[in-house]
This record gives sequence, C-alpha cells and structure tokens, in this order.
Amino acid sequence: MVRKTNTSIPPFEAVGVIAAQSVGEPGTQMSLESQEKVLICVGNEIKSIEIGKFVDMLMNKFGSTKTKSSEVFDLPSNTSISVPSLDQNGKIKWKQLLQISRHKTNKKLLKLRTRSGRAIIATDNHSFVVRKDGIIAPICGNKLNVGDRIPVVRNLPVEQSCSAIDMSEYLPKDQYWFGSELKKAANLGKDYQKGFGTDYRVPVGIEQLGNHISGNHNCVEDGYVYPFMNQSKARIPEQIALDESFGWFIGAYLSEGSATKYYVGISNTDKLYQENVRAFAKGFNLTVNEYENDRGFAPGHDIRLNSCVFSDFIQCTCGKGSANKRVPDFAYGADEIFIGSLLRAYFDGDGNVAVDRKAIRASSNSKDLIDGIAILLGRLGITCSKNKSGSQHTLSISYRYADIFEKKIGFDLRKKKDALSQLGKLNKQSTKSYDSNDMVSGFGSILYDIAKMLSFPTRLVNNFTKRQRIGRASLARYISTFEELSKEKKISISSELSKLRILLNEDVTWDEIIDMEFVSAANGYVYDFSVSGLETFTTLDGIITHNTMRTFHYAGVAEHVPTGLPRLIEIVDAKREPKKPIIDIYLKKQYAKKEDEANRIARELSSVFISDVASVEDDLENLTVVIDYSEKDGKGLGVSFATLKKAIEEMADKVKIKDNKIILYPKKTKTKDEEKEKPLTAKAVRKLANKVHDTIVKGITGIHRAVVVKGNGEYFIRAAGFNIMGAIEHDAVDPTRIYTNNIKEIEKVLGIEAARNAVLKETKDVMDMQKLYVDVRHLMLIADAMTTLGKVKSIGRHGLSGEKVGVLGRAAFEETVKHLVNASAFGEEELLVGVTENIIVGQTVPIGTGKIKL
Repeated sequence: MVRKTNTSIPPFEAVGVIAAQSVGEPGTQMSLESQEKVLICVGNEIKSIEIGKFVDMLMNKFGSTKTKSSEVFDLPSNTSISVPSLDQNGKIKWKQLLQISRHKTNKKLLKLRTRSGRAIIATDNHSFVVRKDGIIAPICGNKLNVGDRIPVVRNLPVEQSCSAIDMSEYLPKDQYWFGSELKKAANLGKDYQKGFGTDYRVPVGIEQLGNHISGNHNCVEDGYVYPFMNQSKARIPEQIALDESFGWFIGAYLSEGSATKYYVGISNTDKLYQENVRAFAKGFNLTVNEYENDRGFAPGHDIRLNSCVFSDFIQCTCGKGSANKRVPDFAYGADEIFIGSLLRAYFDGDGNVAVDRKAIRASSNSKDLIDGIAILLGRLGITCSKNKSGSQHTLSISYRYADIFEKKIGFDLRKKKDALSQLGKLNKQSTKSYDSNDMVSGFGSILYDIAKMLSFPTRLVNNFTKRQRIGRASLARYISTFEELSKEKKISISSELSKLRILLNEDVTWDEIIDMEFVSAANGYVYDFSVSGLETFTTLDGIITHNTMRTFHYAGVAEHVPTGLPRLIEIVDAKREPKKPIIDIYLKKQYAKKEDEANRIARELSSVFISDVASVEDDLENLTVVIDYSEKDGKGLGVSFATLKKAIEEMADKVKIKDNKIILYPKKTKTKDEEKEKPLTAKAVRKLANKVHDTIVKGITGIHRAVVVKGNGEYFIRAAGFNIMGAIEHDAVDPTRIYTNNIKEIEKVLGIEAARNAVLKETKDVMDMQKLYVDVRHLMLIADAMTTLGKVKSIGRHGLSGEKVGVLGRAAFEETVKHLVNASAFGEEELLVGVTENIIVGQTVPIGTGKIKL
C-alpha cells in the first residue's frame, strides 16, 4: 500500500514529481579550522599542536594523494601516533591515527561556544558528536542547535605515564654538547671531530670539546648538557626526571616566572614559596641571585636561577611572557604526582579560593596556558569552566571538586589551604546536587522505565527524561535509591543499573551549546583526522569531535552522486552511464579483515593518470611536450620516474630527459604518397599533450580514487568509475559481491537478472532517501517491465512508452503529431486495449468490471 501523502510511480508512464534532495556541501569541506589545537600522542609523549601545522608537516615530508581540492595521507600501520577518542560507553581511549587530510575552502566556518567557555571552529557540515536514546552518534554541524549538548573531557586517562625527558629533544644540537654524545666523540679518538661533526653538522665549539674531554667537567662520564661558547659550571642533566620537585618548579614558572638569556626568575613574597625555589635550584646545582623589587603594585621578591641552558629549555617548552606561556607538552603525559605538584605551584601563585562564590579560580593573559591547565585538571578528574574578560582568560572550578582538589593538588600557602577546607565543608553541607558543568545527557527513557518497574513516583524523574539531562551527582543519588528499592522489592534491574553506572562513570561531561556563529577561515585550508573505532578525536579545549575522513572519502569518491529526482531519472531512462558512477569492490576473506591489505589492493586497483604525478605543457615555440615529474606526488601515488618514462616513450618520435623533466617530440606524419613527411604543427603538439595528460600509468582503466571503507565488520574498496571485468581479475577481489551503480555495466557483465535486481535496489534507495515509503511491489513491477525483453529498456519515448501497442497510447506520451502521422501513413489499427486509449475516447477502461462483457 502507498501512504496517502505520497505518490506512487505507475509502470510504463512518466515519472511523477519527487522532492529533490540537495547533496549539501562536498565531503571535502568537513573539517576543522587550521589553528584549532588538538591532542596527539607520539610514542609515549602527549603533545598539543595546531592541526594545520601537524598535517602540513607530515604531508610536506611524506607527500599526499590529491583528489581535486583535497589532499589525503595514509599513515603507515606501524606509526605510533594516537589521539584521545570516545567510545560508546563514554570512555576515552587512545586510538591510532589512520589518516590526515587537508582541503581548500573559501566558505565561512561555524564557531560553537559552550556553557563552560569552550569553543571549536569547523566547517558547518563537519561531524560533531551527540548522544540520543543512549547511543553516541555523529551529527552534522548544521543540524546542531543552541541548547544541544556535545561531549567535553572531564577525565583524560593515559595508557602509560612518562617518567623522564631527554634534554637533547628540546635544545638545538648545533648549540650544545650532550654528555652521551661527547662520550661517543671521545671514543672516536683523533677522528672525533669528523665523526661528531658528521653526525650533527657542528660548525663551532670543537676546541671546547677537547677542553671538556680533558677533565674540566668530567662530562665524558656525567651525561650533562653544556653550551658551546659558555663556561657555565651549572650541571643540567641530559635526562630530567618528571618528579614532584620538577613539576612544582614548572608550575611556579607558569604562574610567577620570567626568563632571559641567562637566567629564570621566580617572583613571590611568600617565604615557603621562596624556600621551594631555593631547594629546586640547589638540586640542580644552580646559583641564585635574590632581589627586592617594587614594580608599582606591591613589594616583590625575585629569585633568579642562573643558567643559560636551563633558561633556553624553559623558554622552549613553557614559552616566555605572560601572554605566551603554555603548559609544556611533557606534562600532559606525566604521572599524577608531577601534575598535582605543578598545579599546586600554579594555583599557589596565580590562583585564589573564592569561598563566597564557591569556586577555585585562576587567570592568565595566555589562552593556551588556561587550556593546558584545564587538560591537566582533566587528568585528575576535575572539570572546570573557562571565560574571558578583556585580555584575561579565567578558569573556575566548582566547590563540588574541593575534596578531589585537596587530595590530589592542595595548597602550600596557609591562607588558601584554609579557604579550600571551607569549600570542602560547604560541599558536604550542601543539599543541592546540580552542577551545570557536569551533566549527563541523551540517556533516553531509562530513568522513567526503571521508576515504572519499581513503582517509584515517575513525576520525580519526568523532568530529567523530558529535558534529557541530569547532573552527575543527582544520577549517583538515583542509582543508590533504585538499588535499595530493587533489593527491598526483590525486583531485578541489574541490566538497567549497569547502563546507569556506565553513564555515571564516563570520561566526558555533556556541555550545552550557547552560541553559534559564522567566522572567516584563518587561511585557505581546513583539516581533518581519521581515527579507528568511533572515529573521534579531542581538541586542546577538551571538545570531542567526530572525524569525517571516512565520510570525506565516500563523498570524495562519489562526489555529488545524483540522488532524488536526478538519480531516479537516470534509472528509469536507462542511461548508458550514470553522471557519477561508483563501484564497491569486496575482498576475499583473507584480505577483508586487514586494513593494510585492503589499502594495498586499493592502491593497486586505482588508476593514476600522468596528470596526477606530473604537469603536462605544450611548448609551441619548440613544438615539443614537456612533462615535469613531481617526486612528491609520484611517491604518494606509487609512480616512479622510470614508470612514467616507460608509459610515454612510445607516444613520441624522440624523448629527452632533463632534470625531472621529460621532453617529447611528436611523431611526424607522411604525405599521401608517403614520400615526404608533413611538417609539425601546433595542432599535433596539442593533440599529443592531451593524449599524455589522459594516459594511465598505473591501475585499472575506469577505476580511480579508490579508498578503503569499513562496513559490516570487514574492509571493502569504494571507487569512482566502473570496470567490473578489470576489478575481478585481481586475485584478492571477490567476484560474487562486486557492485556498481551503473546498471548497464551490470547487465553487460552479470546478465539481465542481475540488472533487474540493480534497478530495484537503486530505485528503492532513492525512495528511502526521500522518505517516500512506496511498497516494494510497485518498484518490482518497474524493474520487471524494464528488463522483461532481455535487456534494460528505458521508460520513455525510446523505450517502453515508445513501444506501446496502441497508437493513442504512444501519442499520449510524447511526440503526438509524429505518432499519429506515422500511424496514418502505414495504416495502423487502434485496438483500444490499454487504459490511456480508452480514457481518450471516453469509454470504459478494460480492467476490473470493465473487462466483463455480457
């Protein structure tokens, strides 16, 4: 049956009007703004970096695959780069980064701001993450509204904490000697200069090397760092442990520190704070100078730690100046003791406890610093909100976290310690459990369902269910209540309670969107990641976002594949080839489970044109064609210079090689009597250039831009174009499951029955996408009618409608005069057997009761 609000499509007649669906933005625009910072883990070290800089760096080094305005790079499977990703249980896990991409854009970007003060900038059809009816799922940015909730990090776990750092990773090797390398140089004997200089291209300081080795600092054995042109006796170790003392000093610098070329200064008047600075300096054998100062605000006290080595290190990792300071990357992956001591020193310096406002607060001129502090708090399970007032970026922690703050961070300063204790007491005394910064959202009807099962007053949970949000503390209270009731009434709700505990213990909070606006892009590109699993990653601001690389791949391959009315017309008109053909290539079992194998096969199947790896230009002055090979593009697509040269050698009369350029001289043609050669013309040169431009050097003709997609637990290949016969010749391809949206290709290779099924599938897909719920039997009738004669016929004047038996039936469809004139000329007879013919002449249609004659 067909719903009354919809329109059926009768067979043998023209297609009715169906609401067309806009495809929307191309998939290549589903990305983040270039300056958006993200968290990544390289090896065992967590870093924060602008996504644009990170992607550009990798692509400049390793190359990329180009598809129109987009570039993609597949990371090798053994690459140890991972990102924090959200799973279906709301837990954050570090997942391997699979692919990176960048795309040109000239459109404005969508900026979202949340209630906790976080923000993210992306294209308006970038995928974000929401939870609905208990399921975490991606949603397009232009489908979000103010009031919707997106996940923000509240607890950031690490798989393995980092215990020490190597100074050689932060200090330039052309300015410093490192003890371990000096030892290696000494072992080279007289050849040390050559060996050491070759390794690190050291231009200066060789004489000092001899002095150090001779015993000035015993540096061959001690493993310390020494500057080339400085005789400082400060002993900065090459390896620094990320312990409590070092963490405290980093926090002190971030809040109260300054740096010059020769020293790092800490300014604070508290005696205990000063004593901690002196103790740290003594542990590193650093001399100190102390000064009283008055900068116009209040009396101050400066302690300067003298070491150009240590100052260079601090400036490199933590920044310089109040507006440029940042949490050093190594802190994100350190253990909780290091992080707790860093935060203690930071809040002792720049923080305050506002008992009247029930909050612990801090402020800074640096947004990066506040963002980093928020991430470190997340490492300890503390959620905070952020704000900006003028040039000041502020951070606020609710008194709900006073106990956790006191246990894992604390204060050294007595006044702040006492105020924190008061916050803890207020938290214990409070009967209010609502916290707008720590909400659980999108849980569906589970609270209402449990209340019904236990005969608990549903009015108490109706508000939460209706608004689809509940504070985490409130949720914990209801879990406890439900558990007691279930025991008392002996009703088993273990499954439901398990689901509630998953919500309670998730690593994110669901932050409300309070503002949406469009802003200009920082540059002409946007960027994206592809991650395994749920395919999410995390910005430095703590917002979990869904990567759209997989969607980009599909859209990049199927670029604007017609849907709605355009696609339906293609099907019923039995077009020889769709406007945008695609092909799905399924693999045999031994290959379908391994992504690396699927990627290898995709590269082997995908055709590469010469124009993909080289620029092709016609030189009309010299009547030659110049092919300029791009080593970067060639490496990315697996086409070497030798392969390129071999593919075009036979096209020309003569070939010359100059640098990375191949110069072709077109073949000369002979006159009719074949005695003389025709002179070369510009037309011949352009013809050769066009031929070279469109020549395939690798892969299967007709299949291009092949990408790997995961579906139903296996990997398969989706590509633009079609060539079933070419694809199934590959040993890894399963010939029984290959599919293309080109119905004529299916008919040609697999037969009319397969084509009939393809007509049915393609038509039904269009209807489903349009939300037109037409009974499948109507569509089966269309498919049968189009294929009943043994080949795919269109429903049009050149197909079924043009082959109707009745003259009036054909004339009623199209070209009325032509059909009537031809019928008159050839004396055709109208038997009035169809519906249309009988309606035209005004008599009973021969169906149903009209078929009966008495």
